[in-house]
Amino acid sequence: DDGRLAIAPATPGQIVALELGVKQYRLNDGAFLALDGSAQYTMERQSLGRAFFGGQGGLYVMSTQGQGTLLVNSFGSIQKIELKQEEMTIDNAHVVAWSSTLDYQIHVENDFLQSMGNGEGVVNTFSGSGEIYVQSLNIETFAQVIGGHLASPSTSSK
Repeated sequence: DDGRLAIAPATPGQIVALELGVKQYRLNDGAFLALDGSAQYTMERQSLGRAFFGGQGGLYVMSTQGQGTLLVNSFGSIQKIELKQEEMTIDNAHVVAWSSTLDYQIHVENDFLQSMGNGEGVVNTFSGSGEIYVQSLNIETFAQVIGGHLASPSTSSK
């Protein structure tokens, strides 16, 4: 009642509060942080094609219901993009959350074989009216960049 709760995401980045009620959202894997009020989520089954190409969340995507506040988090900062009967394609690894009113398709933008190994080229195409929240950084790409600067166990013992 009069207490305080401190929460923090697993990776450094921004936390954004989304008000649920009239608006509901779908979330990419790793974006969920907390809910309050009567808000809740369910795992919504995606098509096999979306699950296969998505690389984030597999066969299911988190979908919100109810009223309250949803906290989402990112790796890096979060930017809101608003679509008004438009279409936009975004790298799947940068998508945090999107309005449930938007239609979306996950597909491969580049060579299929290249994408299978590293997830590059997997994109979401959103259409209609609603909001998309994207993160400025991609943790997999960041790990590859800093990994090249870290000493391996064999070189660090010399």
